Amino acid sequence: MGRNNLSLLFVSLLIFVMVSNSASAQYWYQYGARAGVTSAQNSGAAITIQTITPQKSKSGSLGYWVGENLDNGAFLQVGYVVENVSGMYPALCDLASCRNYEQLSAGDTQWFYEYFPSGYNGGFLGALGPDNSVGANGTSHTYAFYASSGKWYFTLDGKILGNVSLGSSTSGPSMPVAFGEVANTTGVSSPVPQIIFSNFSFYRSGVFKAVQQGLAYIGYGVGSKTDMRNPYGVQELGNRINYFAIGSGLAQPINNTILWNLGYTLSINSNYANLSGRTNYVAYSSVKLSAPQTVQLNATARMMFTGWQGVGLGSYTGAANSVLVTMSGNVTETALWQKQYYFNASSAYGTTFGSGWYYNGSAVSYGLKSNVTQTSATSRQVFAGWSNGNGAVNGTLVLTKPGAASASWNVQYLVSVQSQYGSVAGSGWYNNNSVAQISISSNTMVTNVSTKLGFYQWSNGNKNKSFSITVGGPLLLSAQFRNLYLTGFAAQNSNGAQLSNVTLYIGNQTITNNSYFYSAVPYQISFAYYKGVKMAISSNFTVSSAGTVAVTLPVYQVNIASRDIFGMPVNSLVTLSFSNSSRVEQYTGSSGAIAFNNVPYGYASGTASYLGISQGINVRSGAGSGITFVSLFDFGVFAGVALVIAIAYFLAKRRYGGNRLEGEMSQAT
Repeated sequence: MGRNNLSLLFVSLLIFVMVSNSASAQYWYQYGARAGVTSAQNSGAAITIQTITPQKSKSGSLGYWVGENLDNGAFLQVGYVVENVSGMYPALCDLASCRNYEQLSAGDTQWFYEYFPSGYNGGFLGALGPDNSVGANGTSHTYAFYASSGKWYFTLDGKILGNVSLGSSTSGPSMPVAFGEVANTTGVSSPVPQIIFSNFSFYRSGVFKAVQQGLAYIGYGVGSKTDMRNPYGVQELGNRINYFAIGSGLAQPINNTILWNLGYTLSINSNYANLSGRTNYVAYSSVKLSAPQTVQLNATARMMFTGWQGVGLGSYTGAANSVLVTMSGNVTETALWQKQYYFNASSAYGTTFGSGWYYNGSAVSYGLKSNVTQTSATSRQVFAGWSNGNGAVNGTLVLTKPGAASASWNVQYLVSVQSQYGSVAGSGWYNNNSVAQISISSNTMVTNVSTKLGFYQWSNGNKNKSFSITVGGPLLLSAQFRNLYLTGFAAQNSNGAQLSNVTLYIGNQTITNNSYFYSAVPYQISFAYYKGVKMAISSNFTVSSAGTVAVTLPVYQVNIASRDIFGMPVNSLVTLSFSNSSRVEQYTGSSGAIAFNNVPYGYASGTASYLGISQGINVRSGAGSGITFVSLFDFGVFAGVALVIAIAYFLAKRRYGGNRLEGEMSQAT
């Protein structure tokens, strides 16, 4: 093995100083692991060693360390030692001297590092820590040495214990060893507790790398007697690479038997993302285990990585999707996935919440931050419901598949009703095409005895105090008022003569002399009742002050004249019926004429009778009627004329009749 077989020579020297009967030590038992050839050409080594304390040996001291030869023949090692004799020991020895002595107790543990320069054959060079300087019983600590800037540094758990220059910075063809040792003992073997070694590493290019192959070694140090069998063993634990125990009661394989070979397999099981592992990972190496956070199945479904389920030494179980796995053995990692669905809460107006990815079966809360969105000063959108049937602004559902909910809205318009007088009703927001009821409480306000200020119409032209309107857009309705004047009416005929007992109508509304009318508004009297007859008229008027309006009615005179054939008056009996169903019977008198005044337009029909003779009368809308009768005087005149005609006829006949007889007699002759 080279110089390292003399590694605990300092122990015998110390014991020789302290205890005279220990000078004739015979056996140096060594047992542990050697690194394979791939660990050569290194610049350091490291090992993690379990601390077991206190422990005693009946004969010889115990040591646990990592060390190796350098390419120039120098040697170095670091670890911990258990002295079997209490006493004063030097804390530091170099080529100049040993110094800084300290009291150490038998059975306690102390760190140490030791070195032999090239060609050196003297005593102990190095340092020795105080009692119990390597941690509590059962704990594990890492001992290492490495070359940097021409020096070799010795460390315990990364803390530098010391350094030395040895004329070389590489091991050359040598490989590091990690041994336990019973040093300077007699032929009587002492039981040694089992100590766990792990993470055997070599240093190259600034990085500690795991020893890829470990080989068993059970033997003796240089100069040791060999006639007594080494009773200690080395054994890999739990089929773990680079994890072994040394001590009593363990297997004793043949030297250079392979304890481990690096080449662990990382198996990855995953239903998504095409994840796979591989073999031949270096023992205790850190392997990055990585999975995507999500795997998109389609636009609305995806698988969400939820964690790893690991089996095997160094495996990882947890939620991180990217993590380093320490390959302490074959490792199987199963990627765990959970399905997520996308829920989309959408709206043309306002701000929604709740859209996003949710695990299958989870509850989704969604909704709108406001159920009203103002689009202008006079229009707005009001939430009407969700496409999934939910009428509330906010909702909750259990998502078992991709989901969506779209908000629907109703447009509303502002109806503003205003008035300078009285109180109005109907202002507010209305859905499009809904009906608004508009009204004003005030009708008129008296200004003086003949003048009022009255509601005239709304700004949209509607003249009703209360009305309904379909809202199809913003509305501004203002009540408009005008002066009302007290107006009287004077009915007259076409000659200006006053008519009494006349009822006038505008539309179907009766007007009286106590009626008020709006200023500068055209009115039309449509008909009148007079003498029981409804007469259509068209009398237009406007008012600008209180006063009286003259209304001319369509009335006429019915004139009946009865004469004889010579134009002489005849006193006939006239019987007439009028369109108002009245009936009169009256003689024409000595003048032979009769007149009926202010007769409503219509008809007058009847008869005129004289001497038992009747003639029909039909008069329409003011036309006169003349009737001719034969009076007694007419009969006398007619009789005298007839007598004269008869006498003349008789005389003529006699005259012309005699001449005709004479002629006839002459012809006969």
